[in-house]
Amino acid sequence: MARNLNHWLIIAIIIILVSGFVLTMRAAQYEDSRLRHQLLVETSLAETGIITGQVVALTGSEADLMSPDYLQLKAQMAKIRSTDPLIRFVYLMGQRSDRTVFLFIDSEDPTSENYSPPGDVYPEASRLLENTFASGEMTTEGPLNDRWGTWVSGFAPLKDPKTGRIIAVFGMDVDARDWNRQIATACTPAVAGTLLVLVLVLAFFFVQKRNERDKQVLEKSEKAIRENEERYRTVVESQTEFISRFLPDGTHIFVNEAYCRYFGKNPGEIIGTRFIPIIPKEDKKHLEQHFASLTPMNPVATVEHRIIMPNGIVRWQAWSDRAIFNADGQVSEYQSVGRDITGRKEAERALLESETRLHAVVHGSPIPKFVIDKNHLIIYWNKALEEHSGIRASEVVGTNQQWRAFYPHERPCMADLLVDGTIGKIPQWYEGKYSTSKFIEGAYEATDFFPKLGKAGTWLYFTAAPIRDTEGNIIGAVETLEDITERKQMEEALFQANRRLNLLSSVTRHDILNQLMALRAYIELSRQNVEDPDLATIVDKEESIAKTIERQIKFTGDYQDMGVKAPSWQNIHDSVMRAKGALPMRAVSVSVDRTDLEVLADPLLEKVFYNLFDNALKHGGDRLTTIRISSHETKDGRVIVCEDDGVGVAQEDKTKIFERGFGSNTGLGLFLSREILSITGISILETGIPGKGARFEILVPKEKNRLSGNRTAG
Repeated sequence: MARNLNHWLIIAIIIILVSGFVLTMRAAQYEDSRLRHQLLVETSLAETGIITGQVVALTGSEADLMSPDYLQLKAQMAKIRSTDPLIRFVYLMGQRSDRTVFLFIDSEDPTSENYSPPGDVYPEASRLLENTFASGEMTTEGPLNDRWGTWVSGFAPLKDPKTGRIIAVFGMDVDARDWNRQIATACTPAVAGTLLVLVLVLAFFFVQKRNERDKQVLEKSEKAIRENEERYRTVVESQTEFISRFLPDGTHIFVNEAYCRYFGKNPGEIIGTRFIPIIPKEDKKHLEQHFASLTPMNPVATVEHRIIMPNGIVRWQAWSDRAIFNADGQVSEYQSVGRDITGRKEAERALLESETRLHAVVHGSPIPKFVIDKNHLIIYWNKALEEHSGIRASEVVGTNQQWRAFYPHERPCMADLLVDGTIGKIPQWYEGKYSTSKFIEGAYEATDFFPKLGKAGTWLYFTAAPIRDTEGNIIGAVETLEDITERKQMEEALFQANRRLNLLSSVTRHDILNQLMALRAYIELSRQNVEDPDLATIVDKEESIAKTIERQIKFTGDYQDMGVKAPSWQNIHDSVMRAKGALPMRAVSVSVDRTDLEVLADPLLEKVFYNLFDNALKHGGDRLTTIRISSHETKDGRVIVCEDDGVGVAQEDKTKIFERGFGSNTGLGLFLSREILSITGISILETGIPGKGARFEILVPKEKNRLSGNRTAG
């Protein structure tokens, strides 16, 4: 039996290790692919902000150092790098006629040892980088070494919008050490899971082996017990406690089955011998005093002590000992009944350690906090809260006056609401004078002045969490608060900066459109003075390009606020209706299955539905009559479905439609829709059947959707 167990144990270990290795490699490959995709997206987004006219004006020599275009692009490179701490270098590269690759601009300060002047030759250029100048395709490479270190790089070709010629390659470098660190982190769950399964399997086989040994010992013990005194069989052998009789010198004259099983011996190994378990030195004196205390007047006493098992493990026992005296008053025999209390002792120790840790965490924390029990009585009030409130713990511990730290009059705190189970019924005053807050998994963000804490204008963040027993019942709650005034001030400063940037973007876009209007006027004049058919064709192409630029400029104006304003809860029905009202729907009907569904998304959520409807109107064909919006719950959250009865999307285009530039118009609609949704972790994909209509599925995580009521729309 043991040989079979060992055989299967080896097989199981091999399977677990091989499976763990495969899972780890897959996790590493997946994370590497994800990081490369992310690097390409960031490189693409950064590259779109570079003005090609400024790049065309560069010469790739030291003469560029005095060029305003170079200086502006230099500042832009530095700014792009500062937006992501993982990006180490940002640069523009060019290629001479002899295929030599050189640097136009990098993000480094001229005083940096890593700075490269304009025209600095880059001899480490890989074949993949050289091919990027020829193919015009975005790509990543690395890890590769150069004079500055080892890097993973993302490359995006920069094209002249007039000629389509590649004028430069925009690059972003990530330190390979950071790259590998992220991949290693992604592999951690697979490695940990493998180790956990391995430990569980080893534990299983260990228990099986031990059970086999115990079974053998038990069989021997049963045989010895049957040969013992019959008068003890019915009473003693049915007991789970350890029962023994022994002489004053320690010689055992009887032991029951539970006693033998506990010590891993059979009766024949104990009866007739001076079997004395190993007792720690610290407990021996206590045990001697215990037996000395047994007298004819007081023959029974209990004692708790430790023993050292044969395997070296220390266990606790509790014994009730009775001394039997002869006619001379001398002890002739001891009768003992005991049980193992290791579990109880460990539980007591764990409880003491838990209380000690809780006391250290609560009182040593720099964050003000207090703890109450299920009767709302304060059991902990830490020093940080003493300092914030001016109320000493000795004044309030044991009372239900936790409100004194926050309010001028008695009111329930968030911890009180959790203990009562009324957190879903927030008192009116929480939404009024004392807080303009929102409940998110037990957390409140207080925006108003709490008279007992700080001064007017202070922002405080409150959290309350329930304390549960082993059965999940709430037996108390802990509440904390943090001063987040500085964070709020930074958010306000960021908002003001974004507002100014949007204003600059709006003014710049207006100026560009004015220049485009003048350009189109000159193109029209050229058309009137051109008689050569070939030149007329060129003028038509110029007109088409100018219209495309104008359309793209106007289109991006709708999205200048994307990600600027904080996400908010938005009603899907209302967003759909607003999007519908902004489009010429012809005879196409739009239906929404419910009016109470809300999602936490960027304020530009309405534009997502606008683009979906616009896409259906443009590509759905004459058969398009209906657009339906429905939703259903899944284990991961809620899926919002936008489907129509048009011609649908070709199988090969299902993933391409979300790429920037794909399509016959601006090529930005569905791309930006995906970006808007991704701000709050919402994803979108097309799952329709070609020829039977388009079907877009929007997956909203559980915490990012909610129902504001029970109404449904017809």
